Amino acid sequence: MSHGLKLSLLAAVLLAVIIVPFLVWGERLDGLAPEMLQQPNAQWYIAALGAALLIADVLLPVPSSVVSVLLCVLLGPVRGAAAIFVGMLGGFAAGYALGHMLPAARLRAWVGESLWDSVRDKAQAQSTMWIVVSRPVPVLAEAV
Repeated sequence: MSHGLKLSLLAAVLLAVIIVPFLVWGERLDGLAPEMLQQPNAQWYIAALGAALLIADVLLPVPSSVVSVLLCVLLGPVRGAAAIFVGMLGGFAAGYALGHMLPAARLRAWVGESLWDSVRDKAQAQSTMWIVVSRPVPVLAEAV
């Protein structure tokens, strides 16, 4: 298998990991929301769900700005900000841990050392530009 095909397959798997859970559980979450809002402890459920969604934003196409606004609307500015803080801090920790757990050496050997090094070097040189450009596009931001 050519190195370019391997890299394309790796990108396709990454995008599938981001998109498939949304397609599988998206409808289920839509039905769960009205049930949660009728519970006496609804504010705790909302805060926990909001924080979990912000943490899941590391891998899934979660619109974090919409989640943050809704948390503040539903919980108020202080409780909403606390839930956002917990979610964003959890997302940072999850992303950092995931980055350390990925088997970079194995992926490098599988894709091909020269191709991997070339992409890595370009990514390091252009990382700020890619983050700025991809941020408004939900799935692209997660992939970057």
